[in-house]
Amino acid sequence: MDQAQLNQMLLNSALVAGMLPQNQEQRQFHNRLQSQMLSQVLSEGIDEETEDGVNAAALRHAQLKAFALTQAQLRAQAGAGAMAVNGGASVSGQPNPLRRSPQLSPPSSTTVKRHRPLRQTQSAPGLSLPNNLHAQQQFQKQTQLLLQQQHQAQQLLRLQQQQALQHELLRQQLGQQKFEQLLMQQHQSKLQAEKDSKLLKERLEAQQNEHLALLQQKQRVLSEDQEANAVMDQFKRQHKLMQHMIPERVHGLQPTAPAHDSNTPAHRPLSRAHSSPIVVGRIAGQPATTGLVYDTLMLKHQCTCGDVSSHPEHPGRLQSIWARLQETGVVSRCERVRSRKATLAEILTVHSEQHTMLYGGSTQLRSRGENGDMTTLKCFTTLGCTGLGVDADTIWNEAHSANAARMAVGCVTELAYKIASGDLKNGFAVVRPPGHHAEAHQAMGFCYFNSVAIAARLLRLRMSVEKVLVIDWDIHHGNGTQQMFYDDPHVLYISLHRHDDGTFFPGTGKPEECGAGVGVGYNVNIAWNGGLDPMFGDAEYLAAFRTVVMPLAREFAPDIVLVSAGFDAACGHSPQLGGYDVSAACFANMTRQLMEVADGQIVLALEGGYSLPSLCDSAEACMRALLGDELPQLSEEHLRNRPNGNAIQSLERVLAVHSKYWTSLKRTQNQVQYSILEGKIREEEEAETVSALTSLSLQVADGSVKNSDVTMEDMEP
Repeated sequence: MDQAQLNQMLLNSALVAGMLPQNQEQRQFHNRLQSQMLSQVLSEGIDEETEDGVNAAALRHAQLKAFALTQAQLRAQAGAGAMAVNGGASVSGQPNPLRRSPQLSPPSSTTVKRHRPLRQTQSAPGLSLPNNLHAQQQFQKQTQLLLQQQHQAQQLLRLQQQQALQHELLRQQLGQQKFEQLLMQQHQSKLQAEKDSKLLKERLEAQQNEHLALLQQKQRVLSEDQEANAVMDQFKRQHKLMQHMIPERVHGLQPTAPAHDSNTPAHRPLSRAHSSPIVVGRIAGQPATTGLVYDTLMLKHQCTCGDVSSHPEHPGRLQSIWARLQETGVVSRCERVRSRKATLAEILTVHSEQHTMLYGGSTQLRSRGENGDMTTLKCFTTLGCTGLGVDADTIWNEAHSANAARMAVGCVTELAYKIASGDLKNGFAVVRPPGHHAEAHQAMGFCYFNSVAIAARLLRLRMSVEKVLVIDWDIHHGNGTQQMFYDDPHVLYISLHRHDDGTFFPGTGKPEECGAGVGVGYNVNIAWNGGLDPMFGDAEYLAAFRTVVMPLAREFAPDIVLVSAGFDAACGHSPQLGGYDVSAACFANMTRQLMEVADGQIVLALEGGYSLPSLCDSAEACMRALLGDELPQLSEEHLRNRPNGNAIQSLERVLAVHSKYWTSLKRTQNQVQYSILEGKIREEEEAETVSALTSLSLQVADGSVKNSDVTMEDMEP
């Protein structure tokens, strides 16, 4: 029953109650009409109670009370009016002439049973109809709300009944077993939809976090650029002041010397102090050719124990290098490349999905078991320092390690993109944690993701780079990089590392590991054997470059060169971490040699190096080589020293394995014993001989020289 029906019923009740029955038939009709109206209210209330017990019962209760009280009030008013008409008199006491006394019918032989008037039960609270308009409106709103709730409950009940009927029909048509299978499929579909929705939400959150980190990084880069510009402005002001102080020369004419007392000593000319570095600012309007990428997010990757002394791979490595490059003015001469975190899709190009999600995903993904429950991180172990780690050396920080590892990969990859596209000529990625030990399924040796390998693979996939040369001069063998390109003829991997017959970490990388399938000959291991007596240093490394590395690089003719630039072969490292004595000048010299191939497109990515003084010296020297500065000079002793016997044997072993794959190595088999100076002289002599023979052959072809004029003495070098 809606509000309009209720109002109509109340109106009818009022009309019925207002009738003044004059005879027995009118009273019977009056009572019969009231009984029908009351029965309608009761029947509708019962039906509604059946459909929705709570709301319908409350509504019926309100309707009955409203109906009863309305009847009572209207009857009272009608009774009072009848009394006033029947028994009232005029003020003067005379009968009212307008009133006609009713003619009462004689009593009937059959007694008419009257309805018992509806009265308030003892348990029902009193209900009074409101007397003002506002209260009536409130009452109508409450009644309408109850009706709406009743209607919604009815719709829900009908829907449930329809679903039950549909299920029953399906059960009868398909049978019980097929019906249960259908229900199971629907349940599984619902669970899958919820799972997909949850994964989508996690991805959106990850994208939002990456976007926020990118905005923060942009702000940091802007602030650092502002600081660098301020330093550069200060330097320009100082330079301008110095120009005013130095006498000018115009068109080669000497200016007139200012008059001064002969007894007064002349000012000492301004010169660079021994403690101040040579700073060469970028010429205005000249595009930068060397890129530099770095991000402070990688500093957050550290052991939770807080003891840096027990962990050689710590944030101070990057801080020290960056401070040195800023102090020496190298940063201001380079173009800062935008840093970013690598995407999981980029990491998946060389690593397995499980490895990628474990070390690059969110905390929830790392700690979720196969059944979706939260479980203990069984792949990590507790270190002796009470921190968490992958193994005894490789620490793990649950809050920051994943982001730092992805940032290192992203920085190397972004720099490689810039250089491969021609936006930059070369560059250095100051990144950590390192990566060349990370295998497709395993993190080890401070490494989680193989940054250089990922960059090489992405250059092949996205930049259409045909051939990539990867040089790894870290003192430890890059087992991860070797594994990922072992059968790939498009990536030539050359590693110079301490091997000691497999006793030095990681134990891989002997010369006989030369590739597989079509990749045979494209994996070159220059494995140093013999321990630390005698010491390995500049003479040995430059001999390897002269006889193996550079001949292979020229013959391979790569499109780009990637260097795993570990500096743990430098002096100052313990025998456990390195033990060799390679100078910063040697690293710079090797960098400059590699710039002779691939049109100078070379990317250096920091790997190892744990002695901070030699680490900073080596990084700065390599950066100056990339910038084209004058290289630091090698010591006279290093220039004249020949490689030690162990190094000669190691190089001969490498040449014996790979000379059958590379023709360029056949010419250098007899040159491994030369010192740096001897090797340089030998190369110059060979170059002159080749030039003379080429010139002579051209003259013979032109007929300008007769065959009889050519003697054997002319053909000798």
